[in-house]
Amino acid sequence: MGIELQVELLGPVAARTAGRELPLGSRMPRTLLAALAADAGRPVQVESLVERLWGERSPERPRHALHVYVGRVRAALGDAAVVRRSGGYLLDVSRLAVDVHLFRDLAAAGDLDAALDLPRGVPLEDLAGPWAERTRHAWERLHADVAIAWARREAAAGDPYRALGRLGDLCDRYPYAEPLSAALMVALAATGRRAEALERFARTRRRLRDDLGTEPGSDLRTAHLTLLRT
Repeated sequence: MGIELQVELLGPVAARTAGRELPLGSRMPRTLLAALAADAGRPVQVESLVERLWGERSPERPRHALHVYVGRVRAALGDAAVVRRSGGYLLDVSRLAVDVHLFRDLAAAGDLDAALDLPRGVPLEDLAGPWAERTRHAWERLHADVAIAWARREAAAGDPYRALGRLGDLCDRYPYAEPLSAALMVALAATGRRAEALERFARTRRRLRDDLGTEPGSDLRTAHLTLLRT
């Protein structure tokens, strides 16, 4: 492991040591840090870094521009943070010092609550460009999958009061994730808020019809039928 550094990608890009946020500067050094941290502990080839930073609109001298931004990231994090290695650059930190990798490991270990506590917003929230967009969408899908797994586990555990707050936030973030809305409906009904549960179904159904042109799937239909029968 290299320097004691924490990198946050599940929200605006940030780097911290001892709780102190380091000054990364403009968007391009932040993008470079994210591009390296996405593969923390492994070298990223120069060609890949150029594509992650600029896509098809690279500058006239991309390697020189990349070298400039490497210098700026080193100035912010310390010279030992970014190492030249095997035709590319490596962010020399522990993999688990990067929140997205910690998120994956916690989720794989079944510690879904701890995983869902990590994101601070939309991944790579302050970055733009094709690589950032692709990566953001992939990490949002991962987050939604973990949230759905958590919601199903909470429903099976039978403690609806504990789940309500987080379920509401998750449904606001992923309005088309039907298993989350279904889990919220079940939790609302179980805490005596049946009318709100029915309204949640109606609102989600309207959104699916108006925005996606679809009808509710099995999760929502089953939750709705259960409500009508009770």
